[in-house]
Amino acid sequence: MTPGGSYTTDLEGTINQVMDHFIPEDDEGSDKAHKVIRERTREPLITNDDEELTKQEVLAVLERFDPSKAPGGDGLNSDILIETFKCFPNLFMEIYNACLRWG
Repeated sequence: MTPGGSYTTDLEGTINQVMDHFIPEDDEGSDKAHKVIRERTREPLITNDDEELTKQEVLAVLERFDPSKAPGGDGLNSDILIETFKCFPNLFMEIYNACLRWG
């Protein structure tokens, strides 16, 4: 349904309406709180005090995922992630800890 109360008449109109509703335009001048957030995201993160993640921590988080949930847009479910982690734990650790260091 459009803001005017009418229904969309085709797929493209429906998609546009959904996008407008759930992903509104981001007007940088309209909202002070969002302006502050934007400014903070431009500043580099300094996380020298963060300890690197351990393999046990990462596996514990992966094992808490609900295996009955449908996979996301990438097609990966929790079982795939866990088995891949078990095969390539060092690769996962390099990626996760790089994300932790660099934000």
